[in-house]
Amino acid sequence: MALAVYGKVGNGKFGMAAASITMALVIGIIAILLVIFLPNQDAQIGDQDNSPKLKDFKQVVFNPSVWVIAVVFFMTYGLFSGVSYLTPYLADVVGVSNQTSSMLGIVRNYVFLLLAPVSGIIADRFFHSTLRWFTVGYVILAVSLIVIALSTALPMGVIIILSLIPGIMALGLYGIQFSIIGESKIPLSLMGATTGFVSLIGYLPDMVMPTVFGRILDSQKNHGYSTVFLILAAFALVASLGSVVIYKLNQSREKKSSLLAAKEGIDE
Repeated sequence: MALAVYGKVGNGKFGMAAASITMALVIGIIAILLVIFLPNQDAQIGDQDNSPKLKDFKQVVFNPSVWVIAVVFFMTYGLFSGVSYLTPYLADVVGVSNQTSSMLGIVRNYVFLLLAPVSGIIADRFFHSTLRWFTVGYVILAVSLIVIALSTALPMGVIIILSLIPGIMALGLYGIQFSIIGESKIPLSLMGATTGFVSLIGYLPDMVMPTVFGRILDSQKNHGYSTVFLILAAFALVASLGSVVIYKLNQSREKKSSLLAAKEGIDE
């Protein structure tokens, strides 16, 4: 919408202002919709004092699951950002035209976000757990990146098709990443603090990856893309392993809660 407004008004100061106002209006509409439709959390939590407390932050920081979730978020966002390197890879290494490569980049980096609901359905109906879907999905993503990194002799058409798979998986998994916080049974009163903490760590790749990957490409030239994709494959494997760890921690916590509840029932 903002791009359309910018083009209609003109390529200049007024066009940029109109595009910014358009985005501001959309954000304002979203805020109004949240006020209308978001459930009343106070009613769910109860009448207790919900003001932030230092002990709440301590509960978040000293929760092992929260740290592993933060690592998974870091890897997830790193992959979400990293698949954009497939666009120059197709143009510089594979020989795809800049126009075609850019078009594929738009599809890979933006259009595939529409697959997030599909990814959510897969997690709910087939795996009955986002974490279990993450465990499998990130292995698929890692394999696809490794194949691309080593696929120097494959036909151009095959490589183009292969280059779409990481986008499908990375954006599909990125779109449902916040559901693993709820699946970890984080108390509703700590949800905001937990989300803020894991986001602080999870979005750090934007501060690190451009510099690291840029130096790799500067030093290794076109061969550096293979190194970049192998690093991203390692990200995916770490995210898969982290999902397994969180799932096991959740199971252990639920088992302890069940045993405690059973013990209290016997005591009564």
